[in-house]
Amino acid sequence: MTGSLILFALPLLSFLINPLFLLGYIIDLPIIAVPVLVEGLKRRELGRVFLSLPAYPVLRIVNTAIMLQAIWLEIVRKQSLRVYEKGH
Repeated sequence: MTGSLILFALPLLSFLINPLFLLGYIIDLPIIAVPVLVEGLKRRELGRVFLSLPAYPVLRIVNTAIMLQAIWLEIVRKQSLRVYEKGH
């Protein structure tokens, strides 16, 4: 349920109603941060955890944009994405 909310509802609400709905991505950070911090403490890798956590909301937004684009092309525009294109 949460995945669907973050994938569909937050981008649509922020685009159609108010950009402040993008703050929902920031609220998602503590949900991920707590178990990661606990595991990082067990593995004595808190430095890595603190360095990587700020990238999580950015990656979440980029991944959501790519997924929504793929859904749009595949389902709405009926353009198949069967060919893998390397980034370079």
